[in-house]
Amino acid sequence: MRILKQVVLLLGIMGSGPALAQVEVEGMRAFDRPFLELVGAIEAPRGYDAITGYAPFRPERPITEMTIGEVLEWQNRIRTAGAEATAVGRFQFVRDTLEFLTRAYEVPHDTLLDRRTQDYLARVLLHRCGFYAPETPIGELGDCLAGTWAALPMLTGPNRGESRYKGRANNHARTSPEVVTAVLSVRFAPDALTVAARGASDIGRGVSDLLAPRERVGLGAVISEASFRR
Repeated sequence: MRILKQVVLLLGIMGSGPALAQVEVEGMRAFDRPFLELVGAIEAPRGYDAITGYAPFRPERPITEMTIGEVLEWQNRIRTAGAEATAVGRFQFVRDTLEFLTRAYEVPHDTLLDRRTQDYLARVLLHRCGFYAPETPIGELGDCLAGTWAALPMLTGPNRGESRYKGRANNHARTSPEVVTAVLSVRFAPDALTVAARGASDIGRGVSDLLAPRERVGLGAVISEASFRR
């Protein structure tokens, strides 16, 4: 029942969570907000201004009030000071990843690393793993994402259920393969209620009693697939 509750909460059915964002791919719409909420909840529960616990000193301002260039400079400083990790933000961007993404996808370094920018960069990472391609196998997709975020478990192989980075900087999986599979497998569902129902069904649970009194959740903004192209 705990897995079911986690899935339903992530899908925004219970409580007043954010609207589901969509990315339209060849006439199909991928709902990515449930997965982004899952990653954010297990990687950085403190939110968009979170910084690595290994930092020997804090930045001068909250991360969301700093430009990408300022964040990169701060990450350089803490790495030079001996920090074991440089992760920042809701999606825990390490210095090398942040540098690569912003240069490869031409995001100016004078852009604020605010919520909108962090969400965009996280969606780029989803895109690179094939999240927005309906034909991507769930196991392959999940394992790629586990290589991106250390708190996600591997979905296949002998290390299923474990972080790909287990043993490095205290990394470990913070959710189950069943939860990840449930959320990924319904990313092309047409609305939030269907997402929740199918997600729970995929892990062998029924949610009709939970869904009955709930209202439909707004669909959110549509983001063009072209946004991810260089």
